[in-house]
Amino acid sequence: MGKFRPHKSRRGPLPVRYVLLLTFVFFTFSTVIGILLVNKGIKPTLIKYAESQNQKIAANAVSYAIDKLKNDQETLNKIISTRVNFIIALFKNTESYRISKIYF
Repeated sequence: MGKFRPHKSRRGPLPVRYVLLLTFVFFTFSTVIGILLVNKGIKPTLIKYAESQNQKIAANAVSYAIDKLKNDQETLNKIISTRVNFIIALFKNTESYRISKIYF
C-alpha cells in the first residue's frame, strides 16, 4: 500500500484581492446599517419640525392675504365670515389683523 502524505495547509496572509473584497463588503454593509439607524432615529424630529414650519407658513400666508385686503373692509368681513367653518384663527392684534396661529 502507498503512503498518504498529509496535505500541507497554506498559512499566511490572504491575497490582496480577497482582503479588498471583504473590506468593500463590510464597509457597504456597515454604511447601510448606519444610515438606516440614523434615519429611524431622526425621522420623528424632522416630522415635528416640518409640522411646526407648516403652521408658521400657513399663518404667514393668511396674514399676507389679509394685509392685501384690509383696505377693503366689506370684502374682508365677507371672506372671514364665509371661512369661519374652515379656519379658526387667533388674532394678536385686531387692528392690524395679524394671525398668531392657525388650527385646522
